[in-house]
Amino acid sequence: MAKDFWDNHQYGPAYREAQRALRPARIMMRAQWEKAIKGLDSPVASPYAVSFYTLPRHWEFMEQVNGATASANMLTDGDFETVAGPDAGAVVKQESTLDEVELRAERASPRSL
Repeated sequence: MAKDFWDNHQYGPAYREAQRALRPARIMMRAQWEKAIKGLDSPVASPYAVSFYTLPRHWEFMEQVNGATASANMLTDGDFETVAGPDAGAVVKQESTLDEVELRAERASPRSL
């Protein structure tokens, strides 16, 4: 029906009809999103739970989080405030992104800021 309105150049009714037709899909999308964030304190606790379209990544992320175990602190000094040097500790480079970007990990010294 929306297509008929569109073909007859009745753009207002075409838009409203398309919105009406998509309402059940939006309700289903909302229900899936609410189910995915149920165990989180806040939806922004997972970077992938902020949108319905990234929920597959959110589920993968939550599997990793739930399967992880606590271990020793990787920052030997306990913070990011140490001066870079040979004994500054290891920096682990993450290899997964949503965007086509070059990942680079560097320590910043107070002089470079």
